[in-house]
Amino acid sequence: MKKATVAIAILFTLAVSAQTAPENSFRPSKQLRYLMGTIVEIKAYQVGQTPALAEKTDEAINAAFAEIKRLDAMLSNWRADSELMRLNREANQPGAAVAVSRELFARVQIALGIAKDTGGGFDPTVGPLVRAWGFLPMPSGRHESPAQARHRVGWERVSLETATQRVRFGVSNMEIDLGGIAKGYAAQRAVKVLSEHGIRDAIVNLGGSSITALGRPYVGDKENCGGGTISSFHCEGWGIYIRDPRGGPTPVAAVSLRQSEALATSGTYENVTSDKRGKRSHIINPHTGQAVGGKVSVTVLAPDAETADALTKPFFFVPSLDSPEAQKILRNYPKASVMLIARRGDSLRIETAGAEPARFVSLLSSTRTAGGHVAKTR
Repeated sequence: MKKATVAIAILFTLAVSAQTAPENSFRPSKQLRYLMGTIVEIKAYQVGQTPALAEKTDEAINAAFAEIKRLDAMLSNWRADSELMRLNREANQPGAAVAVSRELFARVQIALGIAKDTGGGFDPTVGPLVRAWGFLPMPSGRHESPAQARHRVGWERVSLETATQRVRFGVSNMEIDLGGIAKGYAAQRAVKVLSEHGIRDAIVNLGGSSITALGRPYVGDKENCGGGTISSFHCEGWGIYIRDPRGGPTPVAAVSLRQSEALATSGTYENVTSDKRGKRSHIINPHTGQAVGGKVSVTVLAPDAETADALTKPFFFVPSLDSPEAQKILRNYPKASVMLIARRGDSLRIETAGAEPARFVSLLSSTRTAGGHVAKTR
């Protein structure tokens, strides 16, 4: 499932990764490619300044892109030949228990675990609803409403056989959709590949919605330095700006992404469809079957990219981050921090909660306006 784009500041000009390197020693290598239905950007600082080391940096980035491409072939819900779509076809045969690769089995297992921890606010079986709302193509010859598709959704209806790595569906025409964690997992794996190739400082950005950090940016990088220095040459973290869900170029919040941390954002302002009640987003409530409207975004900061990706979903369906429903989710993920931004009439409400809510810095105040709307920050 496609996710909303975050306005981010990851454009940097001069950097180093060796703490003893002189100022302006190295320039980052950067590549952009279209994978997993989005623009993927990888930036990495060289470990050294020689041409040979620069070539190795490019090789590392190429290897990271190759890993993302491999995962797309496994996890895509668009490609009929992906391993995930093969699972969905074969598991819908009567009595079928489908054997899958160890890696795909682990992704399904993790997704079902998060579904349990969030009370079904995140549900990897939402695929039929995604298709019924028109965000994925419907199989040839099938036409159904979201109300009809809802009866085939429910994470509890999927059973796993751990010893044999088999997956079984409890009702016919179910579908597992891992779009809620796939980009996060890919970003996480790409960072691991970069590290295995000797890269110390890099950032992997899938469409602005799933971002994972390796190391830290150089303090001389004025655009990307996200905080005070922690040494003579490195910033506290990568500076990332969060866009206003009402639109416009001005960001409303910022966060500093530190070593090995992940950031994920989902929003209702992109990838939309329309019905008689107005525009609806690709964010779908598994409990009601309804696609969410309005102008809302959820950003999650977590040590694990899959978790960050998945947790952006259930917080759309809670009354507030102070609510018992939200607090129950956060108790299950004590290292996660979350920010909810919502338009309420002419005002913009920003809520933060979790492990380190102060990590999210509002760029608005009760006296500052953006687009004519006063921001209310808690």
